[in-house]
Amino acid sequence: MEQNMVIDESWQVLRKIFETHGIRRTYEKDNFIFMKAEQARYIGFITSGQARTVVTNSDGDALTLFYLGENNMIGSESLLKRDVFPVIISVQAITECTVYLLPKEKFWEIFESEDLSKDLIIQHLVMRITTLSDYIACSHFRDNRKRIAYFLHSNYMLNGPVISHTNEQIAAITGVNRVSVNRIINALARDEILRPEYKKIVILDDERLQSIFGSLSLFGEVDVKQQ
Repeated sequence: MEQNMVIDESWQVLRKIFETHGIRRTYEKDNFIFMKAEQARYIGFITSGQARTVVTNSDGDALTLFYLGENNMIGSESLLKRDVFPVIISVQAITECTVYLLPKEKFWEIFESEDLSKDLIIQHLVMRITTLSDYIACSHFRDNRKRIAYFLHSNYMLNGPVISHTNEQIAAITGVNRVSVNRIINALARDEILRPEYKKIVILDDERLQSIFGSLSLFGEVDVKQQ
């Protein structure tokens, strides 16, 4: 996909900036890279491992918003050129993670001195907004099979045919219990719509995957909750 090639090139530019100028940190599994409400001082770039963005509900339960792997920038709050701004969403390592950190002042100094395009940042923000909006849309499906199909399709459109999520992670994001996720994924595999592999899923037939939920319009044909 041409779009993915452009995005990959953007990540390569950003990765080089962070590896050249940033502070290398290693975070063990379950350690927090950024914690909600602390002052946003650094922008980070994950070069290995996996993390999750997490919020806490009113009952004190930790809820996963989405997962982040290699070549993802984190700490978007620090992109704002304000002296004091809090971290809005916590980022927690779920495997050992290598992250390069740049103070926000240094980050913008490099951008300006090397005359880099702001499109690099815009692409990052657009992808993050797209991810969140797709996950919100996904939550409106009452039928679990449609919800999982939409989740897989939205990831396919953003990242290509290889979905780097485990069934457990898909369950955490979509709110569908893991037993149901396993059953749905296995059924889709039998229908040769996808192929489960170790810690990832390969989409084989996105058209048939789309046919499960019928439409991308939340206000049209999609089976949504009636408010």
